[in-house]
Amino acid sequence: MSVPGKENQYRMANLVEDVQKMTGLAKKDARTAVDAVVYSIVKGTLETKYSNIVGLGKFVVKTTKGGTRSAFGREVTSVPKNKVKFAPSRRFRKVVNGEIDITFQSGDDEDDE
Repeated sequence: MSVPGKENQYRMANLVEDVQKMTGLAKKDARTAVDAVVYSIVKGTLETKYSNIVGLGKFVVKTTKGGTRSAFGREVTSVPKNKVKFAPSRRFRKVVNGEIDITFQSGDDEDDE
């Protein structure tokens, strides 16, 4: 998998701009909203070891085993570490694979049912 150049990456500034356009918030307020969402996902994942964001995917903290093994004729010791795994939602995968179109749905739409 090749990584695109920086000019072709979707970055935080792009996300803030999109939130600003979709919500009508001022740029500063859109940045605060994005920062709050990112902070909440990270905090929730750290506290519970699992976060499931509908439409985006799951974040899971897994602990690797530490231990000692022989490598190249010498003992190598590894320390247990936490790794974060991300599994995209089924809808996200379908959008990426072009099976369905991406649509913006505001949380306000759910109240209308």
